[in-house]
Amino acid sequence: MAHPRFRVHIVAVTLALGGALGPACAAAPPTASTTPTTAMTTTALVAPPLAVVEPDGGRLPRDVTPVAQVIDLDVDPRQKRFAGAVAIDVVLAAPRRTIWLHARDLVVDTATVTAAGVTQPARFAVVDVQDGIARLDVDQTVPAGPARLSLAFRAAVRDDLEGLYGVRAPGPDGVVDAYVFSQFEALAAREAFPCFDEPGWKIPFLLSVTHPAADDAHANTLRTQRETLADGRVRDRFAPTAPLPTYLLAFVIGPVDVVVGETLPPSTLRARPVPLRAITVRGRGAQTRKALADTARVLEQQEQLFAIGYPYDKLDIVAVPDFGAGAMENAGLVTFRDTLLFVDDASPIGQQKGSLSTIAHELAHQWFGNLVTMAWWDDLWLNEAFASWFEARTLQRLRPDFDTALDLRDEAAWVMGEDSLVSARRIREPIRNRGDIEAAFDGITYSKGAAVIAMFEEYIDQQTKPGTFLSGVTRYLNDHRFGSGTTADFLAAISQVAGFDIAPAFSTFLDQPGVPLVHASCAVNEKTGAPATVYVSSERFLPVGSAGDKSKQWDIPLCVSFLSGARPQRRCALLTGGSGRIELGEPTCPRVVHPNADGAGYFRFTMPAPELQALAKAATSLSAGERLALAGSLRGAFTAATTSFPAARDAAKALAADVEPSIALTAAGLLLAAREEVLTTDAARARVDAELVGLYQPALNKLGPLDRPADTPRDRERRVALFRTVVDARGAARTVAVAAGRELFGAGTTKRIAKDLWPVALVAAVDEGRRTRTLDAAGWDAWLARAKQQTDPLLRRLLLQALASTKDPALSGRALGLVFDDGLNVAELATGIFAQAGQRETRARAFAFVTERWDDVVQRLPEGWHPELARAFDGFCDDADAARVEGFFLPRVATVPGLDRALAHSAESIRLCAAKRQAHATGIRTAYLETSAAAGP
Repeated sequence: MAHPRFRVHIVAVTLALGGALGPACAAAPPTASTTPTTAMTTTALVAPPLAVVEPDGGRLPRDVTPVAQVIDLDVDPRQKRFAGAVAIDVVLAAPRRTIWLHARDLVVDTATVTAAGVTQPARFAVVDVQDGIARLDVDQTVPAGPARLSLAFRAAVRDDLEGLYGVRAPGPDGVVDAYVFSQFEALAAREAFPCFDEPGWKIPFLLSVTHPAADDAHANTLRTQRETLADGRVRDRFAPTAPLPTYLLAFVIGPVDVVVGETLPPSTLRARPVPLRAITVRGRGAQTRKALADTARVLEQQEQLFAIGYPYDKLDIVAVPDFGAGAMENAGLVTFRDTLLFVDDASPIGQQKGSLSTIAHELAHQWFGNLVTMAWWDDLWLNEAFASWFEARTLQRLRPDFDTALDLRDEAAWVMGEDSLVSARRIREPIRNRGDIEAAFDGITYSKGAAVIAMFEEYIDQQTKPGTFLSGVTRYLNDHRFGSGTTADFLAAISQVAGFDIAPAFSTFLDQPGVPLVHASCAVNEKTGAPATVYVSSERFLPVGSAGDKSKQWDIPLCVSFLSGARPQRRCALLTGGSGRIELGEPTCPRVVHPNADGAGYFRFTMPAPELQALAKAATSLSAGERLALAGSLRGAFTAATTSFPAARDAAKALAADVEPSIALTAAGLLLAAREEVLTTDAARARVDAELVGLYQPALNKLGPLDRPADTPRDRERRVALFRTVVDARGAARTVAVAAGRELFGAGTTKRIAKDLWPVALVAAVDEGRRTRTLDAAGWDAWLARAKQQTDPLLRRLLLQALASTKDPALSGRALGLVFDDGLNVAELATGIFAQAGQRETRARAFAFVTERWDDVVQRLPEGWHPELARAFDGFCDDADAARVEGFFLPRVATVPGLDRALAHSAESIRLCAAKRQAHATGIRTAYLETSAAAGP
């Protein structure tokens, strides 16, 4: 082991990029030294006489443009600090003495500016610690034109899962190894090195890493040189990158396993081969074989769909054991939470599907986001919504049995709940500050954005020919290859290929929040003899109790489906101005008309009672997407209180036998809302449980608790959904669940149930305890110790989540205290807080814990997670709770980026829940014979 005292070693910057910048690049770059040649200061500087253009809203002035950067890092994963040097080639639009750049939590030892053959020392100062805005000041005016900024610096290896951060993981021999991984999106590259850290600046980078010889280093591009230094350490140099923004750079340093996969040969779309590899911590490489093979299949499929070859020189997939995000699309070095890559054919169906979906999502980013990058964070949807849409497109070809097109619609149905809030953000939300950037990584951007893309793809291809929309995507990517693009650029490309301007309609969904509610009805004009026509109008859908404005309007691509004789038919139109009509070409109204053909439209709908009843009765003849849209509109009517609880429940029960889990569980959602939000007596809640068991136990009995050879992925997903519902309702399946869960805690395996059901069984075991006894503190601690010793990362996570879900008041404090457990990974620390906040029985205790120990809690959790502590309590359902949540978090809004949006979401959700409870309380209590005075309002 290396000496524990950190030894500073600054790497000399010795290689210029391209030599195309004139005298500044021709001059030899400065050599950084361990002894500063210029005293650095972080105190306020006297403004130089030339005018200084200030940063605006976290964005740097545009009159200094980076064009290339060299980054040399010196990292020993066993040490707490690292060192480095950068040389940034820039072009100045005008003479100046102040240059702004990004740097956060860095100690800069030396800084110089070179221009016109003259190198002068620069004073470095951080002027905005929160956003990482820094400035370089020089005494002599730097002329307009090319210049080079050279800085030598030191920084801490972070422990909060961003920037360059440390991870410790045991090898197969039990020895704990040290690693350094990177995570730079969205604003963390500035925590690793000085840079111009904005997505619109795409430049080539030349990377090198000096590290102990026992370790290995990997970055975005292929390694071109390995040099052994006099002290025995190694310096790895990498090929220049294609133009990239800083957030897509990546590093992995440590004693990793490298698994070499196949090399994709050149093709008609790509002149060079693409080598594929998987990188893991020591001893884990063999577990990535399936993921590596899937990566090759996905990459080849996406090249064909985009009609553009993969744009980088290699592709590594990296399994990271401690990772805040699910995955990150770094160009050529894609990082994943390790459980997403440690998959085989025996893995739970959710893990298999999640692995392939995430691989498809991150690889789609190699085109949408990497090849063409958003110019600023307000266009994040051009990255994330498109990757979400394209992952479904890819998997529909590779694994049609996964039915990811329906999953995409299901995600849209889920996000409509969030989008119904007045506090909901737009898909394309203006960015004012750091908090707005972090808040943009949400369901609105990903799921709503993907649903809107899919809706317009369906409409455009219906109006033109199949594949038109995708051709527009290819045009956009080719037009902005290795550059940046905006929403206007994208919509222009789609419109050019489609032959009509789609931008006005598309923008109504991008630039305003909310869910449209479409009113539809079929009628025949007997006076004129006009054929059957579906008349439609729209307004904004709002939950009961909302203060929102219903008068918002969208241009909605709307297709209705119906049966003409035995043949399914479809008619489409663009609904503008809030109303319109679609002629069906039938002499009379068909028996069944669905106003959202295949569920492809991002809206909820309502119809006159007779037409809606006819639609519900004909559910078995509808497509899965249409049944899903029907279920979503039914839930929406209950949420808006435009239908009563008994009516909604009865209609939902008719869907309980559906083969699609999300459709079948519509009734369960309504019943659980009654049990958790309204009913207060044990007897009434038991009646709900009995109803749930009666609805879902028969179907579960047919599937059984074990996998069958003929099971489809949907069968397995349905088994999970039914098992969870019945076990939660204390049905007969709970007995086998508890027994299986106890075996899992004891032996790490069980043959009683399928692997897909293990999470449910573990929670049931914690709820019931050990054998016939309630789980006591000693038992909980023993199970926690076993969880920490578990070497299977997925089972470890399931064990921890189950323990964190305890509802026992005597153990709740232990679950919450996991945040202070040094035996957990950083990504595991909040497990107890979010689990306890998510349960009616423990939510109040979780709120008390977070509010009483706020300073201690936030010190333990990564900064980006702090706003989520407010969102964690959106399950409260009382106006007084909303006031308490606001009372605590509102004074902290100014100091926690992103907390304003999270708090607005949480407070509004709580008040809307209270309004819904009030609206349905009488109907629910009457249905379940709850007459106790303790029932409340």
